[in-house]
Amino acid sequence: SIRVIGTMLMIILGLSACSTLETGDPALGNDQGRQPVPPEGLSKWKIEGRIAVRTSDDSWHANLAWEHDRDFDRLRIHGPLGRGAVNIRLDEHEIRMELSDGTVYQSTVPDQLFQFRIGIAVPVRSLSYWVQGLPFPKGEYQLGHAPSGRLEFLDQGGWSVQYHGYAPNLPWDLPRKLSAFTNDTRLKLVIDSWSFPQGER
Repeated sequence: SIRVIGTMLMIILGLSACSTLETGDPALGNDQGRQPVPPEGLSKWKIEGRIAVRTSDDSWHANLAWEHDRDFDRLRIHGPLGRGAVNIRLDEHEIRMELSDGTVYQSTVPDQLFQFRIGIAVPVRSLSYWVQGLPFPKGEYQLGHAPSGRLEFLDQGGWSVQYHGYAPNLPWDLPRKLSAFTNDTRLKLVIDSWSFPQGER
């Protein structure tokens, strides 16, 4: 009957809408009952973990401590290439990198300085969003989600980012393991802990 046909059409359209949202919206919830990360990202966070990099010429791994604020990022990379600790401060205008021997480098092009001193052109401004499971807001991207709504992969700026696990016991659904690929470069990041300054919760 017309009524039955109309009901079936409504169900089909409803399922189609749900499917589109599930695969296209990075801010969807998840099956753990935690809040999604807002599209603009969290304003303040800290992570500690490990980073590994492999290129066609070299490979290295290091410990990583990263403090993010809306206006700046501070990173401490300990152990890459036998250089000891590297302290980095990045804001909207420039990057400042201090090596363990006290040598300081400054640049307005972060990726180039990373390439020069660390051996990889890390898109650190984009990475501050990728570690939250979000695309960098300036630039085109493609996303892929699991049926739960969690982000599985992200392609942006010539990089392909894959998400291998999410951290438990957090107020937001945040990644724990991810890897990123571009050309002959592979980057792996394992986040051992997330923390949030007072007020972010």
